[in-house]
Amino acid sequence: DPNLPFGRYDSCRSVARRISELMIQTITNCYGLIDEQAILSAAASLSQANRILIFAIGDCFIRARSFQNKLIKINKYAILVNELHEDTIHICHASSEDAALILSFGGNFLRTYPKKLQALRKKGTKLILITSLTDPKLSSMFDTVILLDKGEDMFLKIATFSSQIAIEYILNVLYACIFKQEYDRNLESNREDYWFRRQNGIN
Repeated sequence: DPNLPFGRYDSCRSVARRISELMIQTITNCYGLIDEQAILSAAASLSQANRILIFAIGDCFIRARSFQNKLIKINKYAILVNELHEDTIHICHASSEDAALILSFGGNFLRTYPKKLQALRKKGTKLILITSLTDPKLSSMFDTVILLDKGEDMFLKIATFSSQIAIEYILNVLYACIFKQEYDRNLESNREDYWFRRQNGIN
């Protein structure tokens, strides 16, 4: 049960086994939901964007930070627009050359900020949504929708085990597809960065 993956009387080893099983099952479920065209479309939009605006609050913000960190390694700089509560200013400055990545596992962000999403749409910004929601209306609101496995119940879970695993997995797949678009150049850039750090003692 993703909401309660272990019981009161489980040993530490049993808890470890149950968490590993939950991780494997969550990733397997997410893999089964993958729409290759959606992933490729999102990767292309993010790769070609002048600026990447990431909208994420709560637990999703943690995974957004990790994704931002990976992008830096290939010289792509994403803005976590909710970090300093300046999302409105970022929306004002957004353009059709930018891409917005919205992480909203249960849809809270969509319900809280509908006007901001509409404003981004007016700006012509590419909108990419990663969510567990299966509302067919979403396809008309976003350029790309990537679905996650909905294993948790908002009110019954004891922690965001499954949802965090799901988001991290999809973001890893998305990053890998972005990297792969310019595989040789990104690989060479990583090597150059490594040797530059070594030669200048800034490891």
